[in-house]
Amino acid sequence: MRAKYDDIEVEVSDAYIEALHSIMASMMEMMRKAEPSRADCWVWGQAVIEGLDSCYPVRFEYGSAEDKPDGLTTETGVTVVGSNKWR
Repeated sequence: MRAKYDDIEVEVSDAYIEALHSIMASMMEMMRKAEPSRADCWVWGQAVIEGLDSCYPVRFEYGSAEDKPDGLTTETGVTVVGSNKWR
């Protein structure tokens, strides 16, 4: 996966992707436990790497099964994708 930092194309490291995955999976688990009656709102998560030069380089999205994006088929329900905005 590649991302952009200013005009530099960066290969996103496996460690960065794993860290995002871990943060999201932990958030989903924490929120399911914190509010069991709304646990179904934390079925999937997706991190979109927008641009590494931004003060908000990653956009996190979470939702219920009805809101799940097409193609999100990971076992954990969590995925990390690169934005195509910079291409």
